[in-house]
Amino acid sequence: SWDQDASMRRAYSCPTCRKTFNQRPDLGKNTVLAEIVEGMKREVPAGPGDVKCDFCKERTLKAIKSCLVCLASYCQTHIQPHYESEAFKNHKL
Repeated sequence: SWDQDASMRRAYSCPTCRKTFNQRPDLGKNTVLAEIVEGMKREVPAGPGDVKCDFCKERTLKAIKSCLVCLASYCQTHIQPHYESEAFKNHKL
């Protein structure tokens, strides 16, 4: 860690940008990364016995709604067109 063996270090190096520092820099919160992480925390992966989203490709999420017209199940992200598009206004969720 930054503080371990501080007396023995001559410089610190950022593992991402490779910039070196003689003293420990003030670190800020990466708000973009924090928002991505929070969004992923809200996503619920499908577990055994759960209905899975029919449209998730890499990480299959738990379906929150199914459409009786499309005969498909949707996670929070993939259901959005059903709420927002006129094309789906007569569909039964």
